[in-house]
Amino acid sequence: MPGVSKIMLESGKTHEECIIIKKNTPIHYAFEASAPLEFNFHYHNEKINKVSYLFGPKKISQHSDSHKTSPVSRVACFMWVNQSTQGIELEYSHQTTVD
Repeated sequence: MPGVSKIMLESGKTHEECIIIKKNTPIHYAFEASAPLEFNFHYHNEKINKVSYLFGPKKISQHSDSHKTSPVSRVACFMWVNQSTQGIELEYSHQTTVD
């Protein structure tokens, strides 16, 4: 996947990356971490003031998946939380495709 990002997620810190996904556009994403992180993929439903999860939250060190997004364009967010006492290396990528 193009656009690979690499970061060091320090102990007790959160990293969130939000992207705009157009109506009915598939999203493909993957990540790998040097130790388990709490991960989720979500969007905010402003109308009902609720976070809706497409995946997780779950404590894992790697994951890849594809989702067909909702019938409306929206902002979706990937979030990782480091609950360990040491920094964790994180490498991730995402790509949207048009059917």
